[in-house]
Amino acid sequence: METNPIQKTPIGLSILRWFTRIFSLLLVGIFIFQMFEASLYSSGKVSDLGYIEIAALLMMLGTIVSLMLGFKWEILGGVINILCVFVLSILIATRAPVPFAVMVFGFPGILYILTGYFQKKLLKK
Repeated sequence: METNPIQKTPIGLSILRWFTRIFSLLLVGIFIFQMFEASLYSSGKVSDLGYIEIAALLMMLGTIVSLMLGFKWEILGGVINILCVFVLSILIATRAPVPFAVMVFGFPGILYILTGYFQKKLLKK
């Protein structure tokens, strides 16, 4: 009975994977810093927020959680990330133009999906 030898991951795929992970950690750190800074100047009452603001915060939290999920499950984390950023963009667009910074949070989602796709393609060989 033959067993398949362990395939070595190509260096390009490893670089893409680690770039995505490091970029995700950077974005999570920025998010945590923003939430800490915002909490210093807020009234502390959730009742001051409207439904759209609460939904936008939940989508931002979903975006951050999806970046962490991408460490283990790249395609799942990437898809959830793209969906959360898309919904967040729609929510923000109801109040103001969508800032470029929101779109930056979707970039790791695309990279996670690409990394997962290439990894699965490599395993099928």
